[in-house]
Amino acid sequence: MDISLLKSSPTEGQIKITLKEEDYQSQFEEKLKSYSRQVSMKGFRPGRVPVGLVKKLYGTSILVDEINKILSESLSNYIKENDIRIIGDPLPNHQKAGEIDWESQKDFDFEYEVGLVDSFVLDLKVKIMRHEISLKEKDFEEAFANLRKQYGRSVAAEKAGDDCHIEADLRQPGLEEPLPIHIDASRLAKKSLKKLSGLTPQAILSVDIQSLFEKKEDLGYALSRSDDETKALKGNFDLEIKSVSRWEPAPLDQSFFDLVFGRDVVKTEEECRVKYREMLEENNRKESDYLLSRSLQKKLLENTKISLPEQFYRKWLLAANKGISAETLDADFQHYIRDLKWSLIKARIAEEFKVVVEGEEVIARTKQFFAEQYGLRTLSDEASNTLDALVHNYLQKNDGEQYLQMFQQVRTEKIIEVAKQLAQINVKSVSREEFNKKVSEATEE
Repeated sequence: MDISLLKSSPTEGQIKITLKEEDYQSQFEEKLKSYSRQVSMKGFRPGRVPVGLVKKLYGTSILVDEINKILSESLSNYIKENDIRIIGDPLPNHQKAGEIDWESQKDFDFEYEVGLVDSFVLDLKVKIMRHEISLKEKDFEEAFANLRKQYGRSVAAEKAGDDCHIEADLRQPGLEEPLPIHIDASRLAKKSLKKLSGLTPQAILSVDIQSLFEKKEDLGYALSRSDDETKALKGNFDLEIKSVSRWEPAPLDQSFFDLVFGRDVVKTEEECRVKYREMLEENNRKESDYLLSRSLQKKLLENTKISLPEQFYRKWLLAANKGISAETLDADFQHYIRDLKWSLIKARIAEEFKVVVEGEEVIARTKQFFAEQYGLRTLSDEASNTLDALVHNYLQKNDGEQYLQMFQQVRTEKIIEVAKQLAQINVKSVSREEFNKKVSEATEE
């Protein structure tokens, strides 16, 4: 067997394989004998079908199968043994393969198109800015008030106000049935709120339906109807208040403390505020880490010049993803190129700094993910055991696909941490508004 790589450029080439009869003959004959012992054929006892007859009837298909196996193994071994860095998978030359005369040929030539990874310079000593959120007192108080609202309850109110919810019916001449409406007073137009404020259940008020809310789309939400349906409503309606309620924040008692932090973790309002501030600062730190990771990725992509076999990569993507059209690929191709470039950068960092992911790390990260999803800030033994079972089932799904996804996530996180250690990071304190703007800008890129 002859096998060689011919480069047409630093990023593209062909692997050529020549098979001679002695390269496949013994495997082919052994397969014929094996098939003759297994095949069932009228007129012959089981296991006694002549090899010559099997060759005559099935020889070509058996030969094709055996040669394909030899090609696959030889190609894989050649790439591995010669440390050839390829992108995607080799693409066979179907035209050349289609010209083979399997009935008469003894020697065969095959060609595979390959995309190659060209050498590139990776400089991890980049300058980057870390934006840290400054937790101002007003931001803390607003967040703390929202926390109490989150764990609060709805209570009946005597009259309507700017912080209430109103259940009402809308009536109009010609309308057979009243329209139920659920009104969040904070979304009302100023004039509407002024008219409704102070009214009690059973009160009736004439309102211009299209001017009731500050935003037009809020009318559809309040009526649970589509935009087209709400646009068809015109003129004045009689609005009859059925009930008024308001959301009462949770009292600062032990029940509230236990719901938020776990049983008996905090016992006083002061401890509650201190603990919640720590939680907010920890969440801010995680958000800052996330933005830093995105910024670092962007900087490395901008600073690293990598030659890519774009023509080959396009062909390979179309071959590997049967559901994608050429038009769709063209529209998203630069995103594919960016992802490929980032994969190559990550692979270089992982190789140079020996980044290894252990199974225990994947399990621990998955457990952390579910704990965060369910808002479990502290874990009892029972909750921990429940999460263990949940994690086990999750990672086993789809033939281990979930495990592979989580493995890749952990690997990327470890690679980013390596890059952070080598980067020159400057720190800037920003407000929540400034930080959200930075996140928005990073998301749009």
